[in-house]
Amino acid sequence: MSEYFGRDDERAFYFYSGSHRKVFDGKRYLGIAPKVLPNADPRTLVAISELCAKDDRHVYWHGSRIDADAASFELLDARFARDATRVFFDGDVIDDCDAASFSVFAGSGFVRDATRVFEAHDSDHGSWVTAIEGADPHDFVPLDGCYTLRGGQVFAGEQRIDTDAGNFLVLADGYARDRVRAYYGTSIVEGAEFTLIGSGFAKTSGGVFLYGALVPDADPATFRLVDDHYVVDARHAWVRMGEAGDQLRELACGDPATLGAGADGIARSSTDVFVVGRHVAGADPATFERISYAYARDRAHVFVLEGELEQLAGADPESFIELRRPFAKDAYRVYRDNRVITGADPATFVALDHVYSKDRGRAYFETNVIEGASPVSFESIGDGYARDRARVYLGRVVVDGADPATFVVPQCDNIPF
Repeated sequence: MSEYFGRDDERAFYFYSGSHRKVFDGKRYLGIAPKVLPNADPRTLVAISELCAKDDRHVYWHGSRIDADAASFELLDARFARDATRVFFDGDVIDDCDAASFSVFAGSGFVRDATRVFEAHDSDHGSWVTAIEGADPHDFVPLDGCYTLRGGQVFAGEQRIDTDAGNFLVLADGYARDRVRAYYGTSIVEGAEFTLIGSGFAKTSGGVFLYGALVPDADPATFRLVDDHYVVDARHAWVRMGEAGDQLRELACGDPATLGAGADGIARSSTDVFVVGRHVAGADPATFERISYAYARDRAHVFVLEGELEQLAGADPESFIELRRPFAKDAYRVYRDNRVITGADPATFVALDHVYSKDRGRAYFETNVIEGASPVSFESIGDGYARDRARVYLGRVVVDGADPATFVVPQCDNIPF
């Protein structure tokens, strides 16, 4: 049928993702059972899309039955559909919309019927459709981005732009221009010699702009993109912030002109190192390298990159290696994150999972010795439990009365660590 819908002899099901279907079919626990389609006929059910299916009587959207006529129902794109009398958006009816004349402006988010134009909206709170006041479906033309033509005039959103529509050209990243000016939406991008830089940036003789907003103090003559995260000019370095990358934070960089980016989120200049926008104090740019997600080093130091970015005091960078996270060791010490496991022997140390470990002399929970545990037979048994030949442990605490030979780890949704 499809990776999102399934059936047996009596029922039909909706799966929340393709991976959900594979895990369920493999009889491996996922925690979320497939949704049974109410009153669905498994013999006639047909998958129309990832979200939509129908049988000979009902239509289903995202696992729920919707009030649509199965015989006349058709999907127009990923989100809009209609039957003989109604139009649907994400499974909900669009009120007062004429199904017979309804059509979709492909790939634009705009739709129309015989008398009105509609626009689809999305936010963190849901999705909905609104009619565009005053828009004539017969002369409405979607352009790229937020721009449209209505009656031969250019609009950005609901506002008209005072421009010559015949010479109006939509560019990338929300920018546009005519023969005289450049625009970002309804805003004029001030200055001559407009140039697109990319990734939301543009420049003119008047400055550098990010999504239409002037970047204070940025020099258009020397401004450049380092990568998707970092930008510089001759005197400043910035890292992009925010979910949309529409904010900049200036970095304390001694030589911005030399800043370059490499793999693993590392950027370096002749004087400084940055990891995902955070300054690595005391790092040597020439020898700095990332060991793993959690650790980095230069010729003299090891750095912890998770949490508060800091030097791992006393660590030997030449012999330092990461074990099973969050454990690591060098020739002299063993570490869990940024803490030393006092007395642990690096030569015989073994990380058993993310909390339990052992060496030839002792067993450990996080960074603490488990008193009385036998390291020879000590092992993790899952879900926060461990055992040796004589006892069962939960953290450093002995589970009273538990026989390690027969103990079964209890099912628990709230593991304490």
